[in-house]
Amino acid sequence: MLQQVHGDRYPDPELFTKSLVLRPKVRLPGWIYYPYLIVKGLLRFAWWLVFYGLYRFGYLGVPAVLTTGLFIVCGWRIGVAVVVLVAAGLLVWWWRASRSFWRWLGWFYLAQWRRWWVYYRHWFATCANLGLAMSFGGQQYFPSILKVCRDGDGDMVTVRMVNGQLPTDWAKRAANLAHTFNASSCLVHPSGGKRHRNRIVLHFRVVDSLAAMVAPLAVPAVPDMAALPVAVRGGERKVTISVLTHVLIAGASGSGKGGVLWAIVSALAAGIRSGTVRVYAFDPKGGVEFEPGQALFYRFHFGEPEEMAGALEDLVKEMKRRQVRQRGQSRTHSATVDEPTIVVLIDEFGALTSYLTDKKLKERINSAMSLILSQGRAIGVHVVAALQDPRKEILPFRNLFITRIALRLTEKSEVALILDDDAVDRGAACHWIPKSLPGKAYMVLETDPTPVEVRFPYHTDADIEELASTYAPTDFRQAFEVNR
Repeated sequence: MLQQVHGDRYPDPELFTKSLVLRPKVRLPGWIYYPYLIVKGLLRFAWWLVFYGLYRFGYLGVPAVLTTGLFIVCGWRIGVAVVVLVAAGLLVWWWRASRSFWRWLGWFYLAQWRRWWVYYRHWFATCANLGLAMSFGGQQYFPSILKVCRDGDGDMVTVRMVNGQLPTDWAKRAANLAHTFNASSCLVHPSGGKRHRNRIVLHFRVVDSLAAMVAPLAVPAVPDMAALPVAVRGGERKVTISVLTHVLIAGASGSGKGGVLWAIVSALAAGIRSGTVRVYAFDPKGGVEFEPGQALFYRFHFGEPEEMAGALEDLVKEMKRRQVRQRGQSRTHSATVDEPTIVVLIDEFGALTSYLTDKKLKERINSAMSLILSQGRAIGVHVVAALQDPRKEILPFRNLFITRIALRLTEKSEVALILDDDAVDRGAACHWIPKSLPGKAYMVLETDPTPVEVRFPYHTDADIEELASTYAPTDFRQAFEVNR
């Protein structure tokens, strides 16, 4: 039969499987076989009791067992009194400390209820309709829900995928899953590491905790260039970015690019005051955006393009001098007062590099920027640039920016230009961010390839002026200069 199966061009999978799993039968005497069945049954019952009664349904089984034991041992009067006291205590906890109640208890039981009532009820039909179930040998195999957790924004559903599936297969159907389970969005995160590569986490967002305006964050005492706190994500968790790899900020008009720039300046403020950080600000729009905080900038250029081109070329010369001094000493730059970290802050990058009509002037600026972006990192020169139009002809050296932040964009295709080709499939719906939520953005964190939705704080003119007056360099004449 095996020869016939292997010789057939299209073998019957069921016949082939049966031919491989046939095993010789061994007959045991009754005095061994029947005790074996009893022990096997007891072990299965114990496994079922532990797995389902304590592990899978412990949130119901343990309270039920304790309550039943209390009623049996102490009687129904004491049992009712204890149950009433516990319920009253939980009610007071929820009333007086709602946040801790939901964090330690409420979200857990809400997640278990939603697991069975919301997800499990429609799970199999949804997977079959979306092509996430597989068939083999006349049987259908479905992904399984392992657990459901809850955070401030929604549900995190851990799923064991069917063999042969990839997280990208689920990411392509994220919008369908969100619509099916009545969520505003669904993000797909790989989970499990090396041991559980077949697991993913579906983050269904039910509540938008980023809808409220975010106040300016506290200024760190010592700025960490690799982890500057600049925004918040769901659950009021702070988000940090690294400016060591150059930062690109893209967003339509009114999307909150200025908020991102000032959040970065605020995170650098302590280093600016101590002299270990110098900010070179370029504002081609006439200095409107950066003027309230100009005391924080070592150089501030907002005049003619000729002047900005010369300033960038002077910065390239300073880079060359640093390379000579650092050669043979160290491969990385350590910020000091004598050789501080330089952050080049540019608002409306396209106006500086692509919208100029003077061809020679444009070539000078692009040549200087390409050198700064390609050689500046090792010697402590980093670029933070914002622009509206992310097309390739507007930003020819996009790939030199590693850290990218995408605010509200006008078209779906622009999301791929800023983040990556499948960013929309993985949940980065930048083109769906409403105009009423400036500062909301998507970015890819270093620890997670999935785009994360964040909200940047809003700095009023009064906030910026207070920041400038508090953290302006101590030696004003030496560390601050306005070039007009």
